[in-house]
Amino acid sequence: MSIVDDTEKPVGTEVFRGHFNECLKHLAKCLEAKAPKGLAGAMKARQPIADFCGVVAPTVTGWLEGNSRLIGEQLIKMMCYLDMLGYRVIEFERLKAKREFAELIGYGLLDLQQAANLLGYKNRQDVSTIIQLKQGMSNEKEQRMWNACKEMRGDLLQKKEEMRAKCQLGFSLMDSVHQRKVSAVVSIMEGLLSLLESNDVGEAFANSLTDLPPQGKDTVLKLSESLHDLSMKLVQKTR
Repeated sequence: MSIVDDTEKPVGTEVFRGHFNECLKHLAKCLEAKAPKGLAGAMKARQPIADFCGVVAPTVTGWLEGNSRLIGEQLIKMMCYLDMLGYRVIEFERLKAKREFAELIGYGLLDLQQAANLLGYKNRQDVSTIIQLKQGMSNEKEQRMWNACKEMRGDLLQKKEEMRAKCQLGFSLMDSVHQRKVSAVVSIMEGLLSLLESNDVGEAFANSLTDLPPQGKDTVLKLSESLHDLSMKLVQKTR
């Protein structure tokens, strides 16, 4: 059995999926929209991230603005924090069996030196390169990793609950998810309108309406009804 088989799976709605830097930029935009830098409360809004990563709020601001580079233990912590918020970080997802061990570091149950000692490495940097998938592991070290994860799994689950309660942001990131869904619907409607207004597609489709199968006719009628309801709501809201 691999380590990942018993690892706690991500729960809740996915906020955003992308590479680490893309997720970090998305979080930065959300924070800037809710608590712009320089205004009252800006540092307080970033404090939960600082508390999770064991740094001060200005350091977090530097990360989010791209002025300072995340490496080693802080990189692992930030990946775990993004994952906790509902981000699906591609680099983190790719860790598979190593992910739970990364979480032991990210959630503060092990530091890099303790992790290195546990696996039998002299250099703490070896652990960082392994977690970033830049270096392989021997079977013996993989077994040590598996044993550590199994032994500390209960502590990790407890720590996750603690940090979820303590280090959540003071606003919901679901606003960005909602806006993304709205934008997707509008884009689809714009594409459909463009097709229907074109001579090549629109006219051919109109001429073939009577030949549509029952399911197709039903779709056209339901779409027409839905758009009519939306247009009525739009008129009411703009009066």
